[in-house]
Amino acid sequence: METSGKSRINLAGARVSTLAPNGKTGNWLIDPQDFTIASAGGDISGAALSSNLEANSITILSSDGGVTGNGDIFVNDSVSWSSNNSLTLSAERNVGINMSGSIRNIFGSGNLTVTAGSDVAIDGGFSMGAGKITLDAQIGSITMGSTGWISTEGGDIELRAGTTLTNSSGTNSIDSKGGNIAVNLQGSGVSSLLGSLNAGGTSTYGRITIDAPQSGHAVTWNTLDGSSEVKVTASGDLVASSYCESPCQISSKGKIGRAHV
Repeated sequence: METSGKSRINLAGARVSTLAPNGKTGNWLIDPQDFTIASAGGDISGAALSSNLEANSITILSSDGGVTGNGDIFVNDSVSWSSNNSLTLSAERNVGINMSGSIRNIFGSGNLTVTAGSDVAIDGGFSMGAGKITLDAQIGSITMGSTGWISTEGGDIELRAGTTLTNSSGTNSIDSKGGNIAVNLQGSGVSSLLGSLNAGGTSTYGRITIDAPQSGHAVTWNTLDGSSEVKVTASGDLVASSYCESPCQISSKGKIGRAHV
């Protein structure tokens, strides 16, 4: 099912179901130029989107913005569901998760995919269960503010940035509780600050892979912990402000400093 809007879509009271008792649940595609999830004044509330995610996988796809928008998606409200359905946010320009915004699916196995043509800014957070979190800032950066978080209950986490990943506090944790964590950074001559990455669960241990292949990309982290294996490859300097607690493979064309392995 598809819902389109030339500039803005108001879905305040919308209820859609693509449940198929004898088949596969469908996907609801929403494709405006800009889209805001908010308790008031937006295009849909967090409560309404949460309710619809129980009955559908949902894709919110912003266009290029035309003359009335920029192609952005903003999450200013809490979204929470427990089904195995997935949520995809795909923006022509930026995706912003504000302090009042969060996306959670702790008990289901649905995936969360966030793709931005430019930047992803996280001041709220994402918490998923066994499903995978994928964040992709295609030509821009992923920035976690001091209040931002990313976590799963065993699901994998994949972070890709066209330039850098910056954890503004330097210590906020990206935590998969046993799932794999993969970070791919494509900027050259820049620096990424990853904070703490934890792939350890109660009985399972994921892998942490960090790849910054472009010339002069320096990577700093606080801790890389709880993993079955850690592999870090970069062309710039690598600096560990704390430690890497796992079997570690660390290689760089630049300097490696204070990496406690």
